[in-house]
Amino acid sequence: MERKFFHSCAKIAVTLGCVTAPNTIAAPLETIPWNGHIGAVSLTFDDALENQVLNLKPILDEMPEAHVTFFLTGSSYYLINQGGNKGFASLALAGHEIGNHSLSHGNYVGMKQAELVDEIITPADTIEALIKAGGANIKVSAFATPYCANDDEISAAISQRHFINRDCGDWGYRHSWNKEPNWFKFSALGWDRGTKTPEDLMVAMDTCIGNADFSGLNPWETPPGPEGEWMIVLHHGVADEGDNMSVSTADIRKILQHALDNKMWVAGFGTVGAYFKAHFTLDSATAISDGDGYKISWEMPHPQMPQSIPMKVKIQSDFLSQAFGDIAIRTDGSQPRIVMEQKGKVIWPDSKGVYDIEFNELSVTIRLETAADSSSRPEEGQENDTGIAPRAAARLKAMLMADPRTVYTVFDLNGNRLGYTDSFGIPESMPRGIYIIRGENPDFPPVTQQVRH
Repeated sequence: MERKFFHSCAKIAVTLGCVTAPNTIAAPLETIPWNGHIGAVSLTFDDALENQVLNLKPILDEMPEAHVTFFLTGSSYYLINQGGNKGFASLALAGHEIGNHSLSHGNYVGMKQAELVDEIITPADTIEALIKAGGANIKVSAFATPYCANDDEISAAISQRHFINRDCGDWGYRHSWNKEPNWFKFSALGWDRGTKTPEDLMVAMDTCIGNADFSGLNPWETPPGPEGEWMIVLHHGVADEGDNMSVSTADIRKILQHALDNKMWVAGFGTVGAYFKAHFTLDSATAISDGDGYKISWEMPHPQMPQSIPMKVKIQSDFLSQAFGDIAIRTDGSQPRIVMEQKGKVIWPDSKGVYDIEFNELSVTIRLETAADSSSRPEEGQENDTGIAPRAAARLKAMLMADPRTVYTVFDLNGNRLGYTDSFGIPESMPRGIYIIRGENPDFPPVTQQVRH
């Protein structure tokens, strides 16, 4: 009876001024850790080196599910004078992240703020312009400190133009899902051919997903929680010969394949970092009664977050019973389809009750499905990128393609807007990989489709 009373009071609070129960319910959403993977790993490559383009890109092209980060120095001769901007633009078009590694790769401890602006903030704009000239539109939102030289002044300068920073140091490279870190002092496990082997990195990955023999590891290497952990790795060159800071093509292939075989989320530092940061905001967001449903709103946790942050979320069971009471439970004990809605688009859960939402929309509505929704309800096991039933999706897609006003925008998997195309296909001139195309028309709901090129 108590649950039913809460439901009825909360639902009429807005219109009748009910004061015996609040119309705000806390924490309705629960983010799925690491984008639905058992853990995450971000491989980062510093210094805008030619061998990264020549030697690593062919390997990455064979593994379209894996994405990495390249931290570029704005004064790089290869980047500016030898066509390196086109090489890194092609990597960006394939979904890899481009970050900022300062202008001249210096030690900035003790520098004045004006100098920090020139070395840390302005290069982000420079790198964006260089990559745009090379053929890709990107947003630089992640930084990596040269020489791991960081202090509060440097972190403050980084924060003016970036939402996250990678330091280095072999300690603290594991990051737990429910422990909020210092966003501007992330440690990373550094590669050194003289002291490490691919197997060392593979064991480190295994510790993040609880798949290691912890009795044989250092005492501080404790098993992770059930959510798994995020590991960050620092690389420089990719070459079969050279200094110890370079990783060979065979070794980096082995490292990447191990991560994929273990079902880890292999994604850019800023991509994982944005998902990680957004989850602390989403999981503490509150719901307010809004007509026949509940609206959950939140604020952007940092102004320099990426342009798009797709999130996977579930609805807390306690919230469902409080918000919808007995009507949320069918007589056979099953739960009816609860839908979410963003910008007029109905979002259906998959077979595990997981919803795909866009964090950057800053709100979502939760409500019971209606009769009007039935035509868009996906068939069991046939959820798709449009979030609606296959036949309805096909009709909507056909209407969009038949209308010359439809605009097709191409994004990489980091949410960076790459440009425009004329259909739900990727031009042959673009690098092989996985892309997102969003078709938008003033008279129809938008359609978003993942395309393998």
